[in-house]
Amino acid sequence: MERPRQTLGEDIRQSQTGLVGADRLAVELAVLRALCGGARTTQQRLALHESLAGYRFSEPEHQVVFESLCALSGRKEISAAVLAVHLNNRGFPDLDLEKYFVAAPPSVEQALARVEELRSAPNADDGVARKRLSRS
Repeated sequence: MERPRQTLGEDIRQSQTGLVGADRLAVELAVLRALCGGARTTQQRLALHESLAGYRFSEPEHQVVFESLCALSGRKEISAAVLAVHLNNRGFPDLDLEKYFVAAPPSVEQALARVEELRSAPNADDGVARKRLSRS
């Protein structure tokens, strides 16, 4: 069965409604980077966690990393090594964590603003291809 074609007008309307595709993934990554390094205190991490309550990440890997960060949120500091152990114990040993731990992560304020962008944008099911993480 042939898929219906989108018209130029539909493409324009979709781009005007907010974050789509790669833009949404980039914002999600920025928020996770803030959780990994920009949020220096437990209270800051908690504020970010609460702002994302009920949000479903577009990228399954982002969702898995976020869930582990939530589970580790009571720690004074979250390192790549601690996160790697937690993810491994959950059955996700092969995730590239370097992209989440960057030298200059977004601040908590910037991340909270980005969360607001995510929340005001259309649902994550906007045509972004979902790939399944396999538990190895």
